[in-house]
Amino acid sequence: MESSKKANSHLHFKNTETRLKCKRSTRVQTQAGCGLFSSKRSQITLFVIISILVVLAIILLYIFVIKPYIDASRIGDPKVFIEKCTSDSIKNSETKILENNGYSGNITNYILYRGEKDSEKVPYLCTSSIFYEPCVNQEPMLMENIREYIEENVKKDVNSCFSTLEKSWKNRGYEISAGNLTINIDFETKAIRAEIQRSITINKGSTTQNFENFGTKVNSPLYGLLYTENKIIYFESQYCAFDSVSWMKFNPDIIIKKFSASDQTKIYTLTDKDSEKKIKFAVKTCVLPAGL
Repeated sequence: MESSKKANSHLHFKNTETRLKCKRSTRVQTQAGCGLFSSKRSQITLFVIISILVVLAIILLYIFVIKPYIDASRIGDPKVFIEKCTSDSIKNSETKILENNGYSGNITNYILYRGEKDSEKVPYLCTSSIFYEPCVNQEPMLMENIREYIEENVKKDVNSCFSTLEKSWKNRGYEISAGNLTINIDFETKAIRAEIQRSITINKGSTTQNFENFGTKVNSPLYGLLYTENKIIYFESQYCAFDSVSWMKFNPDIIIKKFSASDQTKIYTLTDKDSEKKIKFAVKTCVLPAGL
């Protein structure tokens, strides 16, 4: 009986020990589970913080970098706009001059000439009212007058274009300050060059743009045509003749044609080979009396 009690007591001790081990084991597992859960919460928190920082960085990037760039791009490039405006103005002026046979205004001294189209006014650029006498140049400042005419037109057109730009910017909330407008037109062998000076400051918030010098060059045969015209007038006024064949041999870019009218007027047609643009002018020099 006593041995049976000892056996039961020993069995009870072992069961108790087993339960304690299980409790300890359960406590360890719980602690491990809590540690894992805590680690996941830390990762989520870190992820949320990083996400907030990324979003904040994107917002700051947009405010201080992207938005000013977009705003600046919306106003357009003033240089491109003004240079196109200048180019268009020069081309329009050139067209009017060529249509008027190298004249910027009304032709008062002319001969009516019927060529490839209806009768047109061809200006007398060199005439003489005395028999046998060489002609006198009627327009010694013609090239300069044409340059000034183009310059005046360009200044008027460009000034209008600047006004359009300023109005457009102001409508978008920009502050504009502009200086005086200065324009200079020069002839080149195959072009007309324009230099434009005007200081402009465009301001909106933290965005500021400054512009000062504008310029463009337009391909044009006008200088070559006027230069050849001037040379012909010189020879006609000095020697009563001009050798167009020899001239074209050394200056092949301009085709020279001459028509002699019944009243001894010489009508010259100058044509640029590349563009086929042309001008006409008339010369009356060393006139012979009727019947001779």
